[in-house]
Amino acid sequence: ATLARGIALAAPGDKTVFVATGEYEEVLTVAAGVSMFGGYRADFLDRDLTRYPTLILGPPGRHGLPVFLAYSVRATTQLAGFTVVGSDALRANRSGSAVE
Repeated sequence: ATLARGIALAAPGDKTVFVATGEYEEVLTVAAGVSMFGGYRADFLDRDLTRYPTLILGPPGRHGLPVFLAYSVRATTQLAGFTVVGSDALRANRSGSAVE
C-alpha cells in the first residue's frame, strides 16, 4: 500500500515498480536496480503524466529534509513520471531539499 513497500518487494529481484496516480506522503530510499515509473491510471491500463500525476510529498513534520533518498546506487536505476515536492526549511538561512 506504500511506495516503500513496493521497493522492498521489488529489490531482491531487481524488478520494476509501476505507480498509480495519487499523492504519496512518505520518505523513499531508492534501491539499486529497482526502477520506478509513475503516471499510471488507477487500473494501470493507461499512462499519461499530465492526466495521472504522481506526487511524492514528505510526511508532515519533515520540514527542510529530503523526501527522496538515493545513496550509493551503483546499478542502472530509472525513476520517471513523478513530481517530488520538498518542504520549506524551518528557519531562515537554512536550505530545504526534495532529493538527496
